[in-house]
Amino acid sequence: IAVPATDAEKLEMIRFTILRRGGAFGHWLGDRAWLGFLGWMAVVTAGYGVSHFTGPHWLNSPLVFNVIGVSAVVAILVGARRNVRGRRLPWYLFALGQTLYVLGDVFSDNYGLFFGGALPSVSIADAFYLTFYIPLIAGLLLLIRERRGGQDRESLVDSLVITVAAAAFSWTFLMAPNADQASSLPTKLVALAYPLMDVLVLGVLVRLLVASGPRAIGFALLILGFLAQLVADSIYGWQLLHGGY
Repeated sequence: IAVPATDAEKLEMIRFTILRRGGAFGHWLGDRAWLGFLGWMAVVTAGYGVSHFTGPHWLNSPLVFNVIGVSAVVAILVGARRNVRGRRLPWYLFALGQTLYVLGDVFSDNYGLFFGGALPSVSIADAFYLTFYIPLIAGLLLLIRERRGGQDRESLVDSLVITVAAAAFSWTFLMAPNADQASSLPTKLVALAYPLMDVLVLGVLVRLLVASGPRAIGFALLILGFLAQLVADSIYGWQLLHGGY
């Protein structure tokens, strides 16, 4: 295994893992393909949400939602292949996590077609939704290890403090109320598992955020993406707890 000889070489290797710098002018379009995908996601997701109220209703359908999810998987794989010169494993793990999430959506949206009957409170979709967190956490841990070599004690303390605070908040407003309302043990465990996994992701994300290292565009988008997921999960859990959707 080749070991970088200088700190500059180590930082260069890390920068490639997060996202490499754009190439020559001849590769302008390819280097900015992420902007095109960002525009696609903004337009389609906005259309998906707005069409729920205004129509057309086919745009606010499980099929469109799944297409959005699959396009994200493809984008991660293509982006890792084109832009990452270090280890691509973290990004492949993120793609795996997104794939599991899409499969959860497929089973949730088509449960009656696959198994007959209405979607129960605990189903096979929950297995995919919960498994989705595992490769995400693993990918974040690999990025942390590459940025700091696992020796960053300060960021570990910071992440533990924030994780404990988030866990106490989540237990008070999401975990305990959901567990109290659950009608069976499986439902209770699943209700506890979702906010618990969000707390674990937040703790690892904080450690990545506070660790020193280069800040490329890929790093910023990664942090924003995970934060959006955590905020959406919290709002969704709160709405379900209070009888809304």
